Amino acid sequence: MPGYRKIGIREFLAVGPRKGPFPSKFAQWDGNTKKDIEVSFVQQKDTCQTLIDQWHGKADGRINMSLAYQVHTPNQNALSAAESAEMKEQARAVRDMSKRHSLLFTQDGHSRGSVKFAHEELDILGPDALLSHSTGLTDEEIAICAETDTRISHNPSSNFSVTARCPVPELLEPYPCAVSMDTCWASGGDRCSPPPQCEEASSGDDQHVCR
Repeated sequence: MPGYRKIGIREFLAVGPRKGPFPSKFAQWDGNTKKDIEVSFVQQKDTCQTLIDQWHGKADGRINMSLAYQVHTPNQNALSAAESAEMKEQARAVRDMSKRHSLLFTQDGHSRGSVKFAHEELDILGPDALLSHSTGLTDEEIAICAETDTRISHNPSSNFSVTARCPVPELLEPYPCAVSMDTCWASGGDRCSPPPQCEEASSGDDQHVCR
């Protein structure tokens, strides 16, 4: 982060607890010596709070923090009733933190039922929520995004697009969903230009896809 401040670029850094179960095992290195440590959900959430306090809004507002929470689906893991209740409590704790600090709330990798689960079971969507990829959405999930004013960010060059498509036209019409089309290409040459899929979508009847 000091490097971002020094060279003067704008940065949004998304941080959040990793996926359960907790505690999570991490490796701590001291020279060539490795030590395994276990970190609880509360410790990870507290670390997020420390980063927010230290860096959000710094460098004349160029450095900003956002909070991330892992995507969950109804059939992803066979959780017990107690484990499911704990996961929902943790999701809401992270979401409450994002609202308390007026931070962008992000989730990476939504697909096939996870948006409905996030809305109905976790209650974490809204106009300050940004869902990446969002492939394979059902008509019901498209309507949920419109109803909650949830934002979508999709990269057509991502591997997520191999198995399912992001329904960008359906999100834009007739629903007023906010959709951004991104690229993760490395810099150099014209690598910062839109990927070929965006160029194709900008012609013909699909000009609205990459506005």
